[in-house]
Amino acid sequence: MVATYDSRDVAAFMLAAMQRQADADAVDDDPAAAYRTFRSAVYARYPGLSEAQFAEALQLAAITAEDDAKFARGPNNP
Repeated sequence: MVATYDSRDVAAFMLAAMQRQADADAVDDDPAAAYRTFRSAVYARYPGLSEAQFAEALQLAAITAEDDAKFARGPNNP
């Protein structure tokens, strides 16, 4: 059964999971394993999440991360 979740909630969880992995340097050690762990965490938190919703939330998370990085750099450093 496919469940429906708010993509913003899923994206926020994804961003937090990515940050935890970055803090643990998991991505640098083994990117493929880090992605599998990330994906497993998302599906454990959101059972029944469809592939389309996963992709949509991942895209939203990427856009949010990019916007946050631009904001952190400030207006004079695009």
